[in-house]
Amino acid sequence: IAGLAGKVKTLTQTLALSGVSGDKLTFSFWAKGTVIPVTGTCRAQVLLYNGPTLNSTKTIACSNGTYNFNQKTLSFTATAKYTKVVIVFTYAKSTGTIWFDGVSLLK
Repeated sequence: IAGLAGKVKTLTQTLALSGVSGDKLTFSFWAKGTVIPVTGTCRAQVLLYNGPTLNSTKTIACSNGTYNFNQKTLSFTATAKYTKVVIVFTYAKSTGTIWFDGVSLLK
C-alpha cells in the first residue's frame, strides 16, 4: 500500500468465526516498510462482533521508517461472545509504502 496525501487505504477481511468470552486469540502478520512517516495512521485491527454489535477492537500500530519484514503479534482474550471477526489494515499517510504478508488469527 503506497501513501498518498488525503487518502485512506484499507484492506478488510471478514471471517465467519464465532466463540465465547474467555477465548484466547492470537493475531499476527508480517510487515515491511519503506520510508513510513511518523504523521498519519498505519495500523492493523481485529474487530469482534456479536451480530451487528461491535464488542471489542484490538489494534497493532505499524512501525515508522524503513525496515525489512518483521512479525507483529498480539495475543488477547475475548471479553464477550462473538459471531464474526473483521480484520482491517489501514494506511493513511502522505508518503511511504507498506507490505503485509502472512496474516493469521489463531483460536
